[in-house]
Amino acid sequence: MDIVNFSGGGPTYSEEEYVAVKNFIDSGGVLVASAGNERNRLEDIPYYPASYGMTHVGRLELRSGKKKTVIALENIFIVMNIYKNGERALSSNYSDYKKIKKEVGEGIFSTLLYERYGKNGGTSQAAAAYTNRMLIKKCNEMNNKE
Repeated sequence: MDIVNFSGGGPTYSEEEYVAVKNFIDSGGVLVASAGNERNRLEDIPYYPASYGMTHVGRLELRSGKKKTVIALENIFIVMNIYKNGERALSSNYSDYKKIKKEVGEGIFSTLLYERYGKNGGTSQAAAAYTNRMLIKKCNEMNNKE
């Protein structure tokens, strides 16, 4: 199983991106996607590619005006940012979707602009932290099989 952390996105559906994510997942991959930092409820304003995994994905109106039926993809872990006390970070997009993951994404040592390093926060850091925990779990399972 391959695990990919995707810490980016936006509100616009892309057929090409959807097909690429679907092909990756169909091949056994897992996508960990940040929920975004616009303070939006994902059921109201999607954030792709994270929203490709939500059940509200259905009938979409494309920029061309055409309508398309989109099936929600399995094996997408949507990660929102929470504070250490468990409350949602104010900047994080959020959802009532039962499969959304919550991860502390504040004060994470990260790359910064201009080739610097330091503490940063947001759903990108939360998704990276969640991906790290998934990989550690996967490695432990592999080691226990030996």
